Amino acid sequence: MAQITLNLPVHSLYRLENALQAEIHKWERIRLEALSGLRPEASPEGAQILVEDTQLILDQLKQWKERG
Repeated sequence: MAQITLNLPVHSLYRLENALQAEIHKWERIRLEALSGLRPEASPEGAQILVEDTQLILDQLKQWKERG
């Protein structure tokens, strides 16, 4: 496991959080499109893994905000 330290102004922290949420939304959309056949080249399983990985990062960011 890797550990990072960030020193961000509050507005940058919110931008990071919004970017992670947008990334989750993007991969959820791709997963649904793959399941419905609109993206035959996409892997629903791969998209789900990316959703879960990004959600893990977002959850950790939210926990850090609550402690701070």
